[in-house]
Amino acid sequence: MSLNKSLSLITNEISKIDLETEKAQIESAVEELRANLSNDQEEIIQDLKKLKETAENRESDLERFKKDNGLSREPRYKTSYIGTVAVIMVFLVIETTLNSTLLAKASDLGLVGGMAQAVIISLINIIIGFSLGFLVYPRTNQKDNRISILSKILLVFGFAVILIFNLLIGHYREALVLNPDSSTFQAITNFTSGIFDLSDIESIF
Repeated sequence: MSLNKSLSLITNEISKIDLETEKAQIESAVEELRANLSNDQEEIIQDLKKLKETAENRESDLERFKKDNGLSREPRYKTSYIGTVAVIMVFLVIETTLNSTLLAKASDLGLVGGMAQAVIISLINIIIGFSLGFLVYPRTNQKDNRISILSKILLVFGFAVILIFNLLIGHYREALVLNPDSSTFQAITNFTSGIFDLSDIESIF
């Protein structure tokens, strides 16, 4: 009796199934899924088209830049500045060490005072030099003659500034040794009267 009852229930459930309705629902679900996939695919295609257009524009800009500046090689992009910073730090240490020994005799604090002054001098030299090399020098090979000539003039001017600054430091060191009480005034006086008139060998260095 239980078995017959269960079979009767299953038969009733089967009889209630409308195959056409089920088929229509499945087809509707498939069509909806296909439409969603199509929309997603269309968005991806549009995004890819935009990326492709951007890449083509950048490639066109690159080719135009190479043509305008007479370049045939492929661009080389710097991925890290660790090496550059390391070289700058090495030069900072070397110049600070050399300048501190030269300024130590002229400082009341000896080597410590000389090193403090030397660090400032070295930083000024390196900042000017780095600025010339990083900002000005690359523009000396511009195809535009005005930019190229102006960059070369700025480069020469920058070298002159570094030379004059270090000559002034040489006069300052010499004045510190000879006349420490009025060293700043004496250094400017000696500098203006004869920029290359340094008598002390360590001041020349």
